[in-house]
Amino acid sequence: MNKLYLSTIALSISVAGFVQPVETEAAQIFKDVNSSHYAYDAINWANNEGIISGYADGTFKPNNLVTEAQFAKMLANYFNLGTAKGSISKKDDTAHWSDEYYNQLASYSVPLNGYLSNALRNENIKRGVVAEAIAYLAEDDMTLEKSIQYLYDKQISTGQNPKETLIERHFGANKYLNRAQAVAFIHRLHLAGIDSLQGKQALIRNGSNEDITSLGELGTGYLSFLFAKGDASWDADDYQAFQRERDDYYKRLKDSLDTAPFIIADSLKTNDRNLKNFDIEALDILKDLLKPETINYLNEHFSVSLADTNSYYFTVLFVGENNRGLYISYSPNDYVPDLFGKRYYSTVAGGDTVEINTAMAMAMSDISGTTRTVAEIKSYESWVAQGKNVTNEPGHPWGRTVRFGIKTYLLPTYMNSDGYMLWYYPDKTKNADIKD
Repeated sequence: MNKLYLSTIALSISVAGFVQPVETEAAQIFKDVNSSHYAYDAINWANNEGIISGYADGTFKPNNLVTEAQFAKMLANYFNLGTAKGSISKKDDTAHWSDEYYNQLASYSVPLNGYLSNALRNENIKRGVVAEAIAYLAEDDMTLEKSIQYLYDKQISTGQNPKETLIERHFGANKYLNRAQAVAFIHRLHLAGIDSLQGKQALIRNGSNEDITSLGELGTGYLSFLFAKGDASWDADDYQAFQRERDDYYKRLKDSLDTAPFIIADSLKTNDRNLKNFDIEALDILKDLLKPETINYLNEHFSVSLADTNSYYFTVLFVGENNRGLYISYSPNDYVPDLFGKRYYSTVAGGDTVEINTAMAMAMSDISGTTRTVAEIKSYESWVAQGKNVTNEPGHPWGRTVRFGIKTYLLPTYMNSDGYMLWYYPDKTKNADIKD
């Protein structure tokens, strides 16, 4: 396994001979970013430098996820890229507010995804794309792994997941970041004295007056990948380099599975395609929720065939005998949140077996801090027949859901008629049955 090298973050204001200037406290500019916000100074600085702007209502919305177009504006403004050579011919020909910034970035062939599509510009940008774009302009064209290490070395980031040994997971490359976090990255570039272009300037270096689109179609720089995606005209050397980077990443990911807290299905270890959306961080989150005996039981009877997470949820699929499985998940509660609270945990069974029911009861007991049992799950039909503990709360099938206490619910699984689900709402404070 490749060793992960993480820079040591000094806690003093003097780092490697660089002394951060002492600044007087700035006046509050945006009404939703006060002096107690961790990115207060960064956001005020970026606004004063013309790198960012807020919304018409006087807010900055620091917790909103940042789109690629918004980040493109920050990056172009910070590095002061200047006038572009020509403009990009997009697939969707309509104007976009970010056209000016993408044209500037295209002149330097910065690795972003939205050059040819307004829809992609409006999508939330992932941290890995941010790392590659920053490293490209500040230093050189790098792999994702080396781009992240560059941010660590320059103290632009310390990563998100300290328990991870795989650097892409440690950094959270597949996660999104919010507007405040994006500005903080740019501000740290400024504090580190990285404010001029050092990286490849693929198209503008060419010295040609040709239009950006023409240069991209000729195979110059990163844009050539976008113009020729899926086409046999891809440069063979560049494509082989892409394959080597991908294969190296999957190798390091598979090596990390050997130390995962749960048994991993062979299908994940033998087929790289199955690893594409696999996120080992979900396993670490779940491990911290479960007792050792529950983890041991899951490993004895099941193996993990799916694990996924982002800023809002995690889900892990355990598969056992005859491909019968158990999902354990966490998500924000978007359905009747005023009654059930803003989040929920669920265990969803894909079969009615002793092993699945036992694992479900053990997992939900650990997560909820209450005692759930197999006998309780198997008594579902009698609960309903007696009308005992049956709830008529909105958000669950009336007359078919059994409630235990205030926060825990038992009902049949939607995916399979011979299995059950246990749901837990940690923020729920009262019952609210419909009264006839």
